[in-house]
Amino acid sequence: MDVDEQLPRPSAYRLETIPFGKLARYMKRRDLEEALGPATYATWQGQAADAGEPFTSKHLKKQVANDPQLSEHVRGTDLGRRAFDKYNANLERITNPANVAKSRRFARPWPSRAGATWAATDLPRGLEQYIAEHPEEYEDYMDERKAEVEFLKSAHRNARRAWHRQQQEAKVFK
Repeated sequence: MDVDEQLPRPSAYRLETIPFGKLARYMKRRDLEEALGPATYATWQGQAADAGEPFTSKHLKKQVANDPQLSEHVRGTDLGRRAFDKYNANLERITNPANVAKSRRFARPWPSRAGATWAATDLPRGLEQYIAEHPEEYEDYMDERKAEVEFLKSAHRNARRAWHRQQQEAKVFK
């Protein structure tokens, strides 16, 4: 059978057997909050505050995953079924032979940590040579750029939140 003729592989999991952590990746915090109920949510939020930890989506999903009864309850709700459907759709997309072939076509080998074995065909020759000769400096440079990107993302989030807050306040005063 040719690669193009292969069917997408079926999910290795069923709704009852998929690990909750994997299933939770396809759930939104608000939906999970609603499925748990206000009492459970408020209790966990208070526990996180008492411990001095932020009550993030990751924290919430971890709490549910660590409680077998709650994870089974959420798995049995409409939220669990929708999350499993999203998981299957994503699996189908990433295992689709056309997408696999496309990703292989665009895949490029990247430098190893030492920068010794790689082929960067799209980089100017001088940059390629610099990276090969100065891997630590290049790695430091990339770390600085990543930190700048994280800072800019944070600034963007804060500006967006401030804008939304202003919009909400404007609605209140109308």
